[in-house]
Amino acid sequence: CGITRVAFPTPPGDGTVPVWVAGASGQISAPQLVAARAYVEERRPHTDTPGINHATVVNVDVSALTVRFKPSKNTLANREAVKASIQATINALDISTDADPVTVDEAAIKAAVYSGAPGLVRDVDWSGTDATLAAGEVAVPAGVNSIAFSE
Repeated sequence: CGITRVAFPTPPGDGTVPVWVAGASGQISAPQLVAARAYVEERRPHTDTPGINHATVVNVDVSALTVRFKPSKNTLANREAVKASIQATINALDISTDADPVTVDEAAIKAAVYSGAPGLVRDVDWSGTDATLAAGEVAVPAGVNSIAFSE
């Protein structure tokens, strides 16, 4: 039903089981959430009451990113590969929990740039800041089409 990320906060001990869910690029649709709830409801233990809810989306703005390619490597294909790598890196992050907080950091974003165009990038500059997500939050990329590319 489109769910690719799931997180469980510490259960409160009253039989409820909170669950946060997200899809590959953020929240799943309302019908997908309803389908997930129905699927779990049919299979849950009688002593537990799962509460399946959307994770809270946090936009990671990468529009301040500047990527400088090596000479003659600033092509549309290479720019698109870098954008796709950044999106995949951010979309692959887990939903943050109190026990396992997720941090989106400069090093991960830069690594995504270099892996998107291996051997073709000369320099990466990002004036963004590292961000640690709160419990129940999930990162999604924003501003990818505003990244500055040059040689």
